Amino acid sequence: MDKQDWRSIVGQLIVAGFKGNKVTDEVKKLIHDYRVGNFILFGRNIGTGEEILELTASLQEEARKAGQEKPLLICTDQENGVVQRLKAPATSFPGAMALGAVGDSQTAYQVGKATGLELKEVGINWNLAPVVDVNNNLENPVIHVRSFGETPEAVQDLAIAWMKGCQDAGVA
Repeated sequence: MDKQDWRSIVGQLIVAGFKGNKVTDEVKKLIHDYRVGNFILFGRNIGTGEEILELTASLQEEARKAGQEKPLLICTDQENGVVQRLKAPATSFPGAMALGAVGDSQTAYQVGKATGLELKEVGINWNLAPVVDVNNNLENPVIHVRSFGETPEAVQDLAIAWMKGCQDAGVA
């Protein structure tokens, strides 16, 4: 296997972040020279829906120019509630704790699907959500409202429904 083949294989294992909301020369180098196949968008990359779509389309176009055979996986963590990367006019959906209080898998599915549809609309095809931590440690300030519940069973049922909704929208 030649050097380029190895770069392509290794590049598919890397998820890279970057500053700003434009494809810079540094980002182009990651795609062309290092064959990076996955990017994560943080708050520093997120603007309006139109700006996100322009960014994700530019990333995909650069990957095509580089001869990458597969589309980039572009991810973010759109959990909803307190961790919501997309801003208005994107929908402000309830977070996991609120869905856990409702306790209905169909509602969790619908929120996951609607979240996925909004992500897909702006070119994000991989969501690093939902959180599947169990909220069983009151001393842990990180989890709290980001969890579907206090038992593994409650978290499992709602998280699977939410995830399947997102997947049915076309977002991993």
